[in-house]
Amino acid sequence: MKNIIFSVFLFCIDKIVYQVYNILAILFLGGEIMLKDALGYKLITLLENMRSYTKQPLAEIGITHGHFITLIYISENEGVTQAQLAEIHRKDRNIVGRNIDALEKQNFVIRKRGVKDRRSFTLHLTEIGKDILSTYSNLLNTAEKEVLKNLTEEEISTFFTLLNKIT
Repeated sequence: MKNIIFSVFLFCIDKIVYQVYNILAILFLGGEIMLKDALGYKLITLLENMRSYTKQPLAEIGITHGHFITLIYISENEGVTQAQLAEIHRKDRNIVGRNIDALEKQNFVIRKRGVKDRRSFTLHLTEIGKDILSTYSNLLNTAEKEVLKNLTEEEISTFFTLLNKIT
């Protein structure tokens, strides 16, 4: 039942986003654009295509793509607080908190009481978390190669140059 409700929800969100894009296009560009041609839609589709390659292997160890990305951020910022991680990750604190809870439940990360501020907790990888990152470190590279496989080296270079310019 939850899957049906979620599917209906996604369908409705998709339709709403489509209408918002068209309204904005009419107001600011003087014409209608198709959602499939919108930058946001293309970027989300690219991300979803990458997630499709990581979903099954990560599900086998009990985490999602989002959890895995959070694990990577923690490894790159060892000792960071949850609030700092939310800023770095550009995610809502509650989402980051849920990701950390899931990773902590799997014993991939631990929270340690802060030294400077005893009210806060710093985040650290466990040995299991380090092993998971080591084992699955190529997963994102593989997903990236799969979604970019129809592009030439020059096109990939140009694509990353443009992405770096606009982000």
